[in-house]
Amino acid sequence: DCDADCDEGLISAGDLILTEIMPNPAYVTDPAGEWFEVYNTTGTDIKMCGWTLADNVGTHTMTDDVLVPAGDYAVFGYSASFTSMGSVTVDYAYGAALLLANATDRVVISDSTTEIDRVSWTSSFPFASGYSMELGSSSYDSVSNDVATSWCKSTSFYNTSDHGTTG
Repeated sequence: DCDADCDEGLISAGDLILTEIMPNPAYVTDPAGEWFEVYNTTGTDIKMCGWTLADNVGTHTMTDDVLVPAGDYAVFGYSASFTSMGSVTVDYAYGAALLLANATDRVVISDSTTEIDRVSWTSSFPFASGYSMELGSSSYDSVSNDVATSWCKSTSFYNTSDHGTTG
């Protein structure tokens, strides 16, 4: 359940940014192994709860707290099960509310008053089955992460078939 002291309405656009997205896992069936990662760009911890996660067809309102430490990451995924996620540990499971399309979709993160970040991808973004798209370290801001050339295909394995660097 959500605590009353979440950072609802206190965060500005770009304080959290999307840094990695796995829309098409190979190790487990799609959408079971889908996930995305956010990064806290600020020097202060951010507690998310009651925030909205959305893609092109679904919306999910967070029901539990997720603390994203200053300068650190949090991972959001289809399931809370490490095994079902294909060896990915998630900080928050959004379930079937979001189904990340493989060619064209988006992830949008909003608190009650502000859209914090959005990444809309097309087939021009660098990913393929079993490869997450990973934001380049020189592009860690909410403007650069909107551009396909700021992303690369992850090369690190996290299971025997999928590439990504969650968290």
